[in-house]
Amino acid sequence: MINGFYTSIDRKKNYLKYRGYDHDGNKIYESYKFRPQLFLESKEDDTEWHALDRTPLKPMRFNSMSESRQFVKQYEDISSFKIYGNERHIPAFIQSQFPGKIEYDKNMIDIMYIDIETAIGQGFPDPEIAEQEILTIATKSSRCDTYIIWGLKDYDISSSSVPHLKKEYRQFESEIELLEDFIEWWATPENTPDVVTGWNIAGFDIPYMVNRIYRILGEDVAKKLSPWEEISQRKFVSFGREQIHYNLLGIQQLDYLELFKKFTLNTYGQQESYKLDNIAEVVLGENKIDYSDVGNLKDLYEQDFQRFVDYNIVDVELIERFEEKLGLINLVFTLAYFGGVNYSDTLGTVAIWDSIIFRYLAKKKIAIPPSKSVDKAQYAGGHVKEVKPGMYNWVMSFDLNSLYPSIIIQNNISPEKLVRHSSISGINPDKILDEQTRISPEPHLAYAANGAAFNTSDQGFLPAIIEELYNNRKTIKAEMLKNKQEKETCDLSQVHYYEKTIARLETEQMAIKILMNSLYGALANKYFRYFDLLLAEGITLTGQLVIRWAEKFTNEWLSKYLNDKTPKDRVIASD
Repeated sequence: MINGFYTSIDRKKNYLKYRGYDHDGNKIYESYKFRPQLFLESKEDDTEWHALDRTPLKPMRFNSMSESRQFVKQYEDISSFKIYGNERHIPAFIQSQFPGKIEYDKNMIDIMYIDIETAIGQGFPDPEIAEQEILTIATKSSRCDTYIIWGLKDYDISSSSVPHLKKEYRQFESEIELLEDFIEWWATPENTPDVVTGWNIAGFDIPYMVNRIYRILGEDVAKKLSPWEEISQRKFVSFGREQIHYNLLGIQQLDYLELFKKFTLNTYGQQESYKLDNIAEVVLGENKIDYSDVGNLKDLYEQDFQRFVDYNIVDVELIERFEEKLGLINLVFTLAYFGGVNYSDTLGTVAIWDSIIFRYLAKKKIAIPPSKSVDKAQYAGGHVKEVKPGMYNWVMSFDLNSLYPSIIIQNNISPEKLVRHSSISGINPDKILDEQTRISPEPHLAYAANGAAFNTSDQGFLPAIIEELYNNRKTIKAEMLKNKQEKETCDLSQVHYYEKTIARLETEQMAIKILMNSLYGALANKYFRYFDLLLAEGITLTGQLVIRWAEKFTNEWLSKYLNDKTPKDRVIASD
């Protein structure tokens, strides 16, 4: 077992490149030759490991990740030859080294806030071409209180318009000298961050730096942005445009723009603009430094370099202040260490839930089933009633607590509990509400609103995980309430302690809420190991049935109570 906790694990050929900290706060750089373990069906009945359907299994250890992959590939077209276990090597390695709760210290993790400013030619600089000079780079580590800025012209720290920020300014005669010094500083182990963040860094700052350094200093120098001197690429779509994501092996990129869009929809809603200036106004009630009096950024650089640098610094400060208020990176840490994945895996649903289930079943000596390739069919979504516009008095609102998670628990919805031969086709909420069909109760069976039947003789692993998460969240929220009450009467010297404790508990309960609500998203994804149309639609249609039944019952009760001569629909909105 590894001492401490990880901050990033990446694969490089047959080695896993590990960065993290030991319990004393020392940085760890290690390479591990991981030997994966998979499982095959066994002829013996009494085995330590089993499949979800209780099929006895025998372990098979491979000498390398490549050997494991070749073995899986060799039999991938033979449907009768099943290979169980986790073929995703990084979460498998994490589980082997950290099988229980992963304890971590967020204060040890070095988060680098960064923003670059470039020269402007014809139109916005293209990060893939990176033909314009990098004029300034501003950084701020979470582990120190100083902003470090690299620039090409004179800047007077004592005349800064943001005097409350401690700064170190490094001036150079040329862009080449600036980038060489930046790379040397960045590549020094004590400065190399664990996480790099900023606003739209995945779409601009990181790819621009990689390509600009590659362009003028060469590939070998550009690779020094990675502590393992390895940069990989993958394509992604942002704002309707295909872009290339550059992965700096060993450093986790958490673009705060992406974090904000993923984790704040329920609190801040959809934004008209995701430009940093607008989000700063929404979150902090403040704006970026204004330069409208001089024209554009090019004019600002040429006419008022002092303000240009301050503009660069404030763009970094705003992200750090976002984190202080919103705690989205801290939320990512909580999710990642609960799920046993890299930080970047928390931005999706499939990878983290695959790992959560894998870790849960491994404790019970159950090997996860093979991944499968399926064609995704259309299925019903959630119920959204068209809103009746108007002004209303005496409006009452009802909320169904954790609807989808509750449906999963109530109906014992889990892959291994689906009873296909007892499921009934042609069932839907309309027929159930109109009493056109009745499902005869059977012992140990629960039916979803699409007719899918689930064995209830014992709890499935999905309901068990959800119930455990739900109970943990209740406990955390109770502890949070207790601390809030104690804070009201505590000494002034204890206020900071309670504020930190409350903030930590709030992050933990929010992380659990996000996980519970994201399980359906994973189940409805055709790339999820446990995807099944009957499960996905069983959840959504049962949700529809619950909401529409509540609407029907409410209208019937109100019509009776108010002595309506003809039935009236008084539900103005529901979803």
